[in-house]
Amino acid sequence: MANESKLYIGRYCSACGKRHEKGAASCPFCGVQIGAERFAGVNRTGAAGIGYSSRTHDPVFAVKKRKYRKYVLIFVPAFSVLLALILIIAGVNPGLSALIGLILTAIILPFSLLSFRQKSSWEGTVVGKKRTSYGDHRRRHKYIIRFETKDGRRKSQKWGVYPPLFDYLSEGDRVRYDGEIGGAYAFEKYDKSRDDAVPCVSCGYLQDARQAYCTACGCPLMKGNPIV
Repeated sequence: MANESKLYIGRYCSACGKRHEKGAASCPFCGVQIGAERFAGVNRTGAAGIGYSSRTHDPVFAVKKRKYRKYVLIFVPAFSVLLALILIIAGVNPGLSALIGLILTAIILPFSLLSFRQKSSWEGTVVGKKRTSYGDHRRRHKYIIRFETKDGRRKSQKWGVYPPLFDYLSEGDRVRYDGEIGGAYAFEKYDKSRDDAVPCVSCGYLQDARQAYCTACGCPLMKGNPIV
């Protein structure tokens, strides 16, 4: 079960996934009412059903990946150039400043692009969760969920910022990791019959289980078969 206060309400239509203007009363693309009021009379709990979604191959995910990859290819070199300029203004030798920028690009860019590579998909079970605190006054946290795959392998996922997925998943939950979607949030719970919210597998934000799309990023929500 999810606390409603933790739900993220964004500017993408929950029915068609298209972006709408802030404050819009209805979606200009599909015409549905914006907001949870359109679900009046529909029970949230169990709306995500049971079973794994068939929408993992939705082209929206591929479009998002290409978009983010493009941002990385622009941002990393631009950041390195900006850093070089700051160093030059600070009095550092221009040649050395340019070299530092090139080295930074050569280090960060490959690692950033590697995060977009397709990974292997797998199914398994949550076998443990752990939150550790560190840093000054132990104000920083690390969140870890451990899994055991069907073939007995051990896997884990770590986050440096609190992910709603950490409280959403419990020990014993059956899950699937979708390598085609990839990233740190591409986990889907098999039995969502007792949940009133589901986390988006693309951005990680918690969403109303009655929705078809994430209002934070416009990606399809992973929902199973309806409960009859």
